[in-house]
Amino acid sequence: MDDQELEKLRTLLHAPFAHDTHKELSARFERLGLTRYDVEGTKRERVTAVMKAIPASELPRIAEQMMVESMVTHSDGITIQDTLWAGSGPTIVERTRRELAEALDIEEIVGLDTQRFLDMIGRWWDLDRFDGLFIDGQTLREKVIRHVFRNQGDWSVSYLFTQLEAFEAPNPRFAAFLEDLVSPKVVLDEPKQRRLVDTINNHLRRDHLALREDGTHAGYPVFRISATGVAATPPKTLVFSGKFKPDIRLSSVPDNRLEIVDNGADALIYDRPTDRLGRLALA
Repeated sequence: MDDQELEKLRTLLHAPFAHDTHKELSARFERLGLTRYDVEGTKRERVTAVMKAIPASELPRIAEQMMVESMVTHSDGITIQDTLWAGSGPTIVERTRRELAEALDIEEIVGLDTQRFLDMIGRWWDLDRFDGLFIDGQTLREKVIRHVFRNQGDWSVSYLFTQLEAFEAPNPRFAAFLEDLVSPKVVLDEPKQRRLVDTINNHLRRDHLALREDGTHAGYPVFRISATGVAATPPKTLVFSGKFKPDIRLSSVPDNRLEIVDNGADALIYDRPTDRLGRLALA
């Protein structure tokens, strides 16, 4: 992340503290390892002082922890994620995204279980936002239910992607969205999964990428995007350090068990499942 993105992240981290009491602020600062930056004063003065004092190098770690511990709203979490992901890959260019969308059939990707599809897109996009285009006061969620589920044929996949702002989304978000689109979270039909994968791969090939089988879930194949010709293994543990670098020991290789010998209070260890790029979907 460059300096401009880090400062944008610093600004975004103010919002989650806006309505906290003094007691809640103290508890959050302690959980995030920020008590050393706290000052006496009003709630606003305390938050402003802490946010200003955080070293830029610590901001990504703090942002990740706030999302892991559900300290941010879904909408704010998406904005924070997009800032953290700025400039990262795998790169899927806009032309690929648009031609891919044109090749997909809206009824095919939605399937029979509309709630599964709605839950999936809700993990990656803010469906409860209002937009200037929605002059009738409906949220994007309500629009999808109306035009994709109830009145089939109103929206194409391309139009849905436009409303989601998928064509402009950071690469990791779009890639994760495609992976979920063909996953058992949405598609409980292996032949259909493979048909969708083939259609998507015909276009990802332009960017030297492909959805490749990478394990199973509930008996169905799981697909991950990776560079063609490159093996991919998901990270098992992510460690975020703050001002002081933690002294880490690998105490058990088979169990992937880490031990922090020193400076453990200044580190965040995340060992829940992520994808191979270390991406975490917001709940």
